[in-house]
Amino acid sequence: MMFDNLKGISLLESAGGVSISQDASTAFSLARVSLNVPDEQAFLALADKAAEPRVEGQPRVDSLDRLLGVDPKALRAKAVDAIEVFRAKWRGEVAALTRALDDWTPSGWMAHLQDPKFLENTALIKELLSNPNYARLHAGSAALGVALQRLRDIQKDGCGMVLPVEAMTSAASVHKNAVDTVLYSYVLLMITQTIPANPAPAARKKAVKALKDELGPRLERLCETVQGRVAELSEGKEFAAVDYAKV
Repeated sequence: MMFDNLKGISLLESAGGVSISQDASTAFSLARVSLNVPDEQAFLALADKAAEPRVEGQPRVDSLDRLLGVDPKALRAKAVDAIEVFRAKWRGEVAALTRALDDWTPSGWMAHLQDPKFLENTALIKELLSNPNYARLHAGSAALGVALQRLRDIQKDGCGMVLPVEAMTSAASVHKNAVDTVLYSYVLLMITQTIPANPAPAARKKAVKALKDELGPRLERLCETVQGRVAELSEGKEFAAVDYAKV
């Protein structure tokens, strides 16, 4: 799966001098990715053994190259080659996911967020709520968010930029738009259809409280109009549920 072993891979640049005693899991990822170590359990057992506290008079293997019997220069060469393979793979995957999210996000709707009559723009809200790619947008935005954070972690490890600055900036912008689209689509569904459709005032107030608890600090990211509607529903004000299928 994408980025499964990112922590280990991000440390490959310094493979020649990695100490197993620092982190057995990192040592394992390093060896498996750069040297194609086949027996995971055997290596983990060996790495754990090497990571044990030193006992006086007991021999100790301190570095990955000694543990595996590999020449440090050969190890570093394999590691650098592995990094380039993964960088190329990640660049392609992030670019493809960025394009997909951009395609799945309805265009231009965020320009209306500051309109005091935003909630009266039924055509716009209908477009958001009827987006056939909503589920993909939801899952894809989460995946891209994880990917971007881990790529930043690689940079912090001193391994350089995996993506050019322009590509990272574009991906981050598309990711933000996708996250906002998912958030607003869900909240709009709740406050214009699901909650108002409940005939019991107590049940509506309970549903609004549950929504606010679910959103947490994200509630403050919403535009004033939407926050205002949530507050009105919290106070027990009634609104007719909108049937966007008939709009």
